[in-house]
Amino acid sequence: MRKFWLILTVSIFAAGTKPQAQTSFFDAEQLAAECSASPASCQTHVANVLATLLSASLPANQLNTQLGVLASSVLHAAQATTTPTAARALASTLQDIAAASSDMAQANAIRIVASNVAKGQAKNIDVMTAFAASPA
Repeated sequence: MRKFWLILTVSIFAAGTKPQAQTSFFDAEQLAAECSASPASCQTHVANVLATLLSASLPANQLNTQLGVLASSVLHAAQATTTPTAARALASTLQDIAAASSDMAQANAIRIVASNVAKGQAKNIDVMTAFAASPA
């Protein structure tokens, strides 16, 4: 599982214009596990992560990279859910993440994924390519 998140982080970060080390503001695996266990409380947890990210005054490309990883964590949880209520809660959480992105292509991709999650189609979405941030 750690290899999965490392590949995801590297692939999303590779969309940036300059290679730079980035500090992680949250544990993606832990967030995915928490959102899987309690989709209803996931939105609160993600709101806290979003507040932390937005208060960090990151450059746009770094913020959008973090948002891509965050959205991927929520999608991973959505792929494990089995109830329509949980899917709708996680879709709403994805909408919140989309609203924070300054990259319109990324925000639209997250919104499309959120719509599919709400329809119970999360398992059909490729986590590795859904949320890449374009160069800022």
